[in-house]
Amino acid sequence: FVFAMLLKPEASARPDAPFGGTTTADAVLDHLRKAVLAATRPRAYLHYELGYAAWRARKNAAAQEIAAAIKTLYPDSPERRYAVGRTLLAADTAAAEASLRQAAQGGLRSTGARHYIAMQFVRSGRADDIALAERLAHELLRENPDSDFPRVILGNAHFARDKDDLALAEARLVMKVAPDHPEPLNLLWRVLLRKGEHEECLKTCEALIARYKPGEGCYTARAVCLMHLGRREEAMQAFEVAVERDEYRSFALCNYARALLFEGRFAESLERVLAARAAEPVGGRNSAEIEQQIALARGFATDEERLKAVRAGTGRPATPEERVRLAWRVCLPQKRFAEAYAMLKAAFDAVPELAENLSPCHALLAAFSALEAGAGRGVDPPADPAARAALRRAGRELFAAILAEAEELVAIDGDPRDVAALLAPWRNDPKFQELRTSGRMGELSAAEEAEWSELWRRADALPAAPARPETPVSR
Repeated sequence: FVFAMLLKPEASARPDAPFGGTTTADAVLDHLRKAVLAATRPRAYLHYELGYAAWRARKNAAAQEIAAAIKTLYPDSPERRYAVGRTLLAADTAAAEASLRQAAQGGLRSTGARHYIAMQFVRSGRADDIALAERLAHELLRENPDSDFPRVILGNAHFARDKDDLALAEARLVMKVAPDHPEPLNLLWRVLLRKGEHEECLKTCEALIARYKPGEGCYTARAVCLMHLGRREEAMQAFEVAVERDEYRSFALCNYARALLFEGRFAESLERVLAARAAEPVGGRNSAEIEQQIALARGFATDEERLKAVRAGTGRPATPEERVRLAWRVCLPQKRFAEAYAMLKAAFDAVPELAENLSPCHALLAAFSALEAGAGRGVDPPADPAARAALRRAGRELFAAILAEAEELVAIDGDPRDVAALLAPWRNDPKFQELRTSGRMGELSAAEEAEWSELWRRADALPAAPARPETPVSR
């Protein structure tokens, strides 16, 4: 038992790390099994730790057996229900939550156990669970008004109700009086991530990882921030680390799968999200999102196979609408910019109305594709300098036409939302903004430089578009 307890911190931080021919989590579980078998009579603390070890090692069948043993060997009590609930968290989420709820409502004495239950329920997103967590927090504050952790629970309750400013206030209050407490930082990065403050969120995650055992989702949030900040290679490495170390492995796998979609790696995305489904507890809080992600990944993989058939000339010819779809869903993520522009141009030539679509803005996608290919970027740029110059000219003409339409709307007092919609991708999407970076469009002639300077001047003179809201990452 002592050996298992000494190894437990390492197993909590790195459950899959190698240890003596097995992993740290499996080693803890094995030693606790031996401790239980060696005991001359049932001892509650041994079974409690054994159940925790089975959850940590992701041994769901073993967890079910241990929970059944706890129910058989020990009299009913809030403490027994807590032990059963914690054991079953991964094996049967619904049964675990029911047992933890009964423990909380039945007079559970342990402060640490009530902290744990409150944190489990405050992040579920269900109103009754958030109310239960708040009740436990206020109960703990009455017992110890100077305690910091209940305030973290209340901050998480504000976060669950989308009251980010109140959540931030609670986190910063606890950080001021207890600077060495990790839980305010765990709350802080969640709020910052949802607010889209990726630079500060990344710093918070890295501080947590460097100094403490981070809470579930922290490694994944770090990778998501790197992705948003355009540090894609680092993000991919960070996702691999998150899959290995994040307590909520299915959450890490699901977000990794989403990132791989943006990179055009559709088969790998589907593989990761199917692994997330396998890792998600029965009835887990991420189940619905995982199923949505599976459907999305399968859709992109199907589009990729369809594009291969179109390239090979097998099967039915692609319709103009299908060419647009394949260009922005497959070619652009895979950085096949020249092919994307060719497909969009062919679609516009066949059905000019397709260029007028605003969600996404097809004309801007075509302009971006032509400019990227014309700058020699992506996997398929033309080798001929004249061909690249022609692509840059085509992209510039497309953008100039969009600007002229926006200027006409402003001149006739058109709806500002229409102007915003025309230019929203150009103004709000980082990959479009990068085109303004010096040298981003390759070797421009003096005439091209002058023409672009004039276009940027005209674009900046138009009414500002409202910022695009961030899509929140799954809680």
